Amino acid sequence: MTPPHEADVVVIGAGPAGIGAALEAARAGAKVRVIDGYSAAGGQYWMQPASHFQSNGTQEKEGAARVNQLTELGVVLHNQAEVWGVLPGWRVLARGPGDEALELRGKVLVIGTGAHDRVYPFPGWTLPGVMTAGGGQRFAKLSGRSPGGRVVVAGSGIFLWAVAASVLKMGGHLVAMVEAQKNRVAMLGLLAQYPEKWSEAARLLAPVLRARTPLLSGQVVKAAKGDGRLEAIAVGPLESGGAMKGPDRDVEADCLLVSHGFRPLVEITALLGCEHDYDPEKGGWYCKAEAETGTTSVEGIFAAGEVTGIAGSRPGFLRGSLAGLAAAEYIGCSPSNLRKRRRRLSRDLVRAQAFATELGRLFKPPPGLTSLVRPETLVCRCEEVAWQDVRAAWLDGADSLYGIKLWSRAGMGRCQGRICGDSLAALLADEFSVKEDQIGFNRPRLPLRPVPLTLASNALSGSDTNTSQPE
Repeated sequence: MTPPHEADVVVIGAGPAGIGAALEAARAGAKVRVIDGYSAAGGQYWMQPASHFQSNGTQEKEGAARVNQLTELGVVLHNQAEVWGVLPGWRVLARGPGDEALELRGKVLVIGTGAHDRVYPFPGWTLPGVMTAGGGQRFAKLSGRSPGGRVVVAGSGIFLWAVAASVLKMGGHLVAMVEAQKNRVAMLGLLAQYPEKWSEAARLLAPVLRARTPLLSGQVVKAAKGDGRLEAIAVGPLESGGAMKGPDRDVEADCLLVSHGFRPLVEITALLGCEHDYDPEKGGWYCKAEAETGTTSVEGIFAAGEVTGIAGSRPGFLRGSLAGLAAAEYIGCSPSNLRKRRRRLSRDLVRAQAFATELGRLFKPPPGLTSLVRPETLVCRCEEVAWQDVRAAWLDGADSLYGIKLWSRAGMGRCQGRICGDSLAALLADEFSVKEDQIGFNRPRLPLRPVPLTLASNALSGSDTNTSQPE
């Protein structure tokens, strides 16, 4: 194993929050290293295209400019490095390109791990051709082609428009957009209060409107159909409370990109023992951190961006910037204009966060999505566990998500519950009339991601891996 890479500040995650943190910490004089699992920094919002496919989009240009600033400030980027563990002493362990063993050590850590698409199971959702909206957009941006020939984008949230624009840009035929909420008037009213968002909204809406794509509002995907792969989807409305309301219609498609918002990726902050809380308006379980500093309950650990609650790229970048300032100050680096800089960032964050909060309320997942599941529907893809098995486990005495994992293996597979955990909690809460926060979430264990045994054993040999977090 190569010697560890030392830094004052180690940032995990190179999306807007991680980039904001790295920029401010480096400007304050700290030595900064950033580690991220993707091939280039930028995250989902500032995603950089592959070298063989160039794009001149506004977001790509903005992201490239931020990444160039990092380089100019001497920030070291470790891309294609998947973090699988963090040990005492802030030892960040990762699997680099070509199964390279990588270790970073910092005086402090800033966690900006972002979020994951929230998808509720429905009949046929495991068919080839059904993808998360975020996965479909990443495929389009990095490959330079549409993830399918006839594409349907469905779910809830303004992010769907960005995904639809990416599909159209890469030559895909957008058959329909299916939005669960009916809120066009309310959305226009919200935009009227934030003129700075008008140009961005126009960029998102224009491609879809030009393509004259059918917009199916107040409807959801009830089932995916096909023999061996996706051929059509059943679309229809839901009554308030989840009762079915017809008639449904079949829409032919070979690709479905679906997402009902996002949920924070808290596996690293949970592994480190940071305090978490549950709030459906923030995406579910999130890491508690002070908005103006990113300070968590664990000394020396700062958190920013979506891991502290879903809000979007702008609040994420501002929270990351504030966390970077606080992290630098914590280790003794302090620029002369620290207070002025912090006041301006905090002021900007208040407005950006207010917009994000109202946007989240407009596009929250509708009630009744859990009613689409049938007893035989697979709810854990990795371990092929059906809803009837999870339900039986609860009735047998598994009164938490951790108990469900032990009883049925749901959440025990390769993704460790990142895909199914949130939806399983929602299903159980609705079925048995309990609160989702009472069901909890799966506590992470080393390794966080699949890693070669020899790589892991070499890294862990002689290490104290007790993170002391409660079950």
